[in-house]
Amino acid sequence: MALYKAQDAPWSLNHSRQIDVHTWSDHPEVNRFVDIIHKRYFLGFNSLTGIEKHALKKVLVDLYVAWLNDPEMCIGFYMGSGYYKSPFHAKIMAQF
Repeated sequence: MALYKAQDAPWSLNHSRQIDVHTWSDHPEVNRFVDIIHKRYFLGFNSLTGIEKHALKKVLVDLYVAWLNDPEMCIGFYMGSGYYKSPFHAKIMAQF
């Protein structure tokens, strides 16, 4: 995956929103596709370098919701330490 500085990104960051960490789904179909993606791309990573399935599900579900509303929409999240003041949000974002 390529990482871009905001000014070099091939998409418009003006057409984006922050990730909604409260988006969730308990549908069996969602759980199946999250399991498939996690097993295929993330299984075997340890918790310090990998991605937790819970966090992966939040990202995938929120990407899907954003895509349903607008297929060109980007979502993002701040990756710097100390940005999230709430312990709840800091814990969730630390998984990324």
